[in-house]
Amino acid sequence: MVQPRGELTSLLTAGYPDTQLDDMTLDAGLRASLHRVLHEQRQRARLERFGFTPVHRILLSGPPGTGKSMTAAALAGELKLPLFTIRLDGLISRFMGETAAKLRLVFDAVGSDPCGLPVR
Repeated sequence: MVQPRGELTSLLTAGYPDTQLDDMTLDAGLRASLHRVLHEQRQRARLERFGFTPVHRILLSGPPGTGKSMTAAALAGELKLPLFTIRLDGLISRFMGETAAKLRLVFDAVGSDPCGLPVR
């Protein structure tokens, strides 16, 4: 597992997952939806040439044990992107405003800097 630098080390873990969609047992409709997301991301440069902005966020929801984390790992693995996991024990604070400040730090860093991860 590769670790982010500086203040982010206590807030995040990061790495490149090996999980692929073929490793998962998925409903046909869900598999098709995930393949559309992958196709759009793989065609990113082409879409941008035509003035379109590819979707760059998805929301996975459901009760524990339904495969949200594995799906995120599979998408990151397929796209050869780092998967960042927030460590809640480092994020949550009892002081007013500190949790929000830490969360802002995480999202700013992940959105603008690969957090010291080697580019694949």
